[in-house]
Amino acid sequence: MINPSTLDLKTLPWLPLTEKSAFPKQAAIYFAIDSLGCVQYIGRSVNVRARWGSHHKYSTLNNLGNVKVAYLFVDMPELLPQIETALIKYFKPCLNREHAEKRVKQKKLSLCMERIRKTRTFRLDEIVIDGLNELAKRKNSSANRLLENTLFELLIKEGIILNTVEPLGETRGREKND
Repeated sequence: MINPSTLDLKTLPWLPLTEKSAFPKQAAIYFAIDSLGCVQYIGRSVNVRARWGSHHKYSTLNNLGNVKVAYLFVDMPELLPQIETALIKYFKPCLNREHAEKRVKQKKLSLCMERIRKTRTFRLDEIVIDGLNELAKRKNSSANRLLENTLFELLIKEGIILNTVEPLGETRGREKND
């Protein structure tokens, strides 16, 4: 069996996700790795090329951009399930977690991606803005903080944001905005 802590993903053979027709026809554990080096998904197949012919994660991973698929070839295909389980447990890839089993859509936040606050402009009814400012005063908060936290809770409740994602939290000073 393999010890996941000794596996160096950078040394494994790989191809860009977009070249799935060139993937090997061998038994392997495969790792979908994003441009930041974060393992997004781990899978197994006795024929990797055939598996990726119509893989259920292809569009999700392709939308991330610059994803590569690395291979750990396995000479004994009967060990694939055990090796895959051990590697998923060790690497905890975003798209293999329990939220993926609940069919989380691509637009949901990836736990591996760096998040920042961005400045956006929305047109709101003036009475809503005044009410938000009053409520923020009552709760000893800024209107921005109250709005962000309220929307964050709503998006978790609606299943848009994963319930394992934490809010960014309080910041001091000025943040970089995009």
